Amino acid sequence: GLEYLRRVRHEASKVPNVMVSTAVDPRAFDHRQTTYVPPAGAYVPPRTPPHAQPDQQWRQAFLASFSDLRATVARAVAAHG
Repeated sequence: GLEYLRRVRHEASKVPNVMVSTAVDPRAFDHRQTTYVPPAGAYVPPRTPPHAQPDQQWRQAFLASFSDLRATVARAVAAHG
């Protein structure tokens, strides 16, 4: 989890800030905009095949690790306000 956040922060630091040009009329591109928006809930993701699902031992280890992380964060917040 922390490694993922570190990578995201690193990548985000390399992306320039977003700028909006006042010289471009955004309405000039309206005719190119896609108007189709699927209804909410229309997408149903495929089921994960049994061989790719985590087993009970992995789930327990993950939940224990996450629980420890939550406790650590709660202690840090309590200590540092």
